[in-house]
Amino acid sequence: MKPADNLRSYTGVVRTKNDVDRSGKIDLAVYEDANGIEVSVCAIEFKGFDPAKDKIVDDLLRNAEYFLVTPPTDSSVIQFTVFAAFHQYRGVWGQEKECKNIEKVRKRYEKYIKENSGLNHLSHEIEVFTLRRGTAPSVDEPSVLKLGLHGDEDCHYIGVVVVASKI
Repeated sequence: MKPADNLRSYTGVVRTKNDVDRSGKIDLAVYEDANGIEVSVCAIEFKGFDPAKDKIVDDLLRNAEYFLVTPPTDSSVIQFTVFAAFHQYRGVWGQEKECKNIEKVRKRYEKYIKENSGLNHLSHEIEVFTLRRGTAPSVDEPSVLKLGLHGDEDCHYIGVVVVASKI
């Protein structure tokens, strides 16, 4: 606290910048109003299709750092963080292969979290699910062209959401 420059001698707090190690901005931040003050509830990072391991880990680490940020008025009040990404597999003609793909993605994320000591101070919930399975929606759709599909492949689109919270 420092003395405020006003007639009634109210004291104030000078806010300081609380950056995390990784530069850039969070994709989405959710706030709630607590007696006229905006309080952080959660931070959300989104990735596109099939992000590289280093990009996934970088975002998970940045999300983990938000729990360690300490504003001058209090400790971090963030309740949880979310990371979301998509993965795509081709030639998934049966239920058994679909289940194997989901488990493969789950294990991949579990491994990334287990291997990184910067993430072990948090609890992680990993939800992996099928977004869609079947042929591509439209051969001319930009995402279909970008992924190099012809439109007749049986594709499996998987969503993954990682929710981190304090232990």
